Amino acid sequence: MMQESYSFQVLQYPFAHSYKNSALYNTEKFLGNYPTDAFYRLVMIKNNTTYAQVNLHIRQNEALNAVFSGFGGIEHELSDEMLQWFIQKLLDWCSEQQVLLLKLKLPAPFYVSNAIQTERILTDNRFEVLSDELNQHIVVSSEAYQAIIRKNERKRLRKCREAGFKFKQLSPGQLQEAYELIKDNRLRRGFPVTMTFEALDKMYHNLPENYLLFGVYDKDRLIATAVSIRVSNEVLYNFYHGDAADYRSYSPVVMLLDGVYAYCQEKKIKYLDLGISSVNGEVNEGLLRFKRNCGCRTTSKKVMIRHLQE
Repeated sequence: MMQESYSFQVLQYPFAHSYKNSALYNTEKFLGNYPTDAFYRLVMIKNNTTYAQVNLHIRQNEALNAVFSGFGGIEHELSDEMLQWFIQKLLDWCSEQQVLLLKLKLPAPFYVSNAIQTERILTDNRFEVLSDELNQHIVVSSEAYQAIIRKNERKRLRKCREAGFKFKQLSPGQLQEAYELIKDNRLRRGFPVTMTFEALDKMYHNLPENYLLFGVYDKDRLIATAVSIRVSNEVLYNFYHGDAADYRSYSPVVMLLDGVYAYCQEKKIKYLDLGISSVNGEVNEGLLRFKRNCGCRTTSKKVMIRHLQE
């Protein structure tokens, strides 16, 4: 059997093995910033190389993936047969731990090349879709940003330029100012601020190469800002953005995206992820439309679950 050359191992934090092409959210340098009690990594190894991994927190009778991030999923480079074997081993281990519910947060498809394969094999193993949100991203190409956005957004970008606004990459020392702008913006629009300043500042301190800060200025005043995360070599995620209430007529977020897009071009980043535009399946039509006008394509972002010991 081909499986005989592979070994299935269950590791506890700190982990002895890691998948070589992990997204930031699945790495120890990210995960170590959060509680690691009852935290496991299940891996498939051959010749000391990790070919598959999934991270799980055990909470009562549930095995939860990506408790502290937008996604985790199963990272792998496996054939259908070997992925089936790995998932069966995963299910067997969960049963041994008396887990009643296994929950996996999958990445949007542009993050990994085998997203369709993974979802298909999970479905074959009686995983069900718990949630399916609309996720939007910009494909970064050699084209200028203004060439991929709608006419009205081009007008807004031109208006910002004519007003003399300037895009800048900011230092972590400017995070407090940026955070207050984001906080005011989100509260005004009725959205929660999911991280405290202290928690976000900790991530900038511990992961300076991954947590980036951008802004648009009118002279000395910050009027739009974005907290961005380098999730992988190919993806920059726009975690938070916001603009000043009295500058809404300019829509400086369009200039902000123009600058971040140019940063992605410079760093050879393929995708700029602007995140979900629905919550619990309820679409925010205004947000969806704005992102489309700003050059976004739409995909799905799923959470899949499997009930055990039925």
